[in-house]
Amino acid sequence: MALVDSVLDQIDPEIVYIKSLETPKGGEAFKDAAIKVYESYRAMVETGRKFSMITEESSESDLPIIEEEYDVKSQKYLNSFKAFETAQVEYAKETGYKIEHHRFLLSGK
Repeated sequence: MALVDSVLDQIDPEIVYIKSLETPKGGEAFKDAAIKVYESYRAMVETGRKFSMITEESSESDLPIIEEEYDVKSQKYLNSFKAFETAQVEYAKETGYKIEHHRFLLSGK
């Protein structure tokens, strides 16, 4: 659990930092997408913490419930990352930046 707490301790300040940044003209969607990536990652980590709480006294139904919840949170994280990638590319197009190799491993391309 200490590792999970450590990860969460790192995520929260990043969310606060991104929210505090001045948003450049046309960068709202990009900034919002970045925040959603961190928030969905945080939710996934919090759900993953539940695996460490399973004991011999836990019900047989506990593990499948946690697995399903974790799968949902993981998919939300992947979707938020893909949305972030799209927002990044759109922001770059609007502002005249050129992105090379903009396809991340999570995009499957």
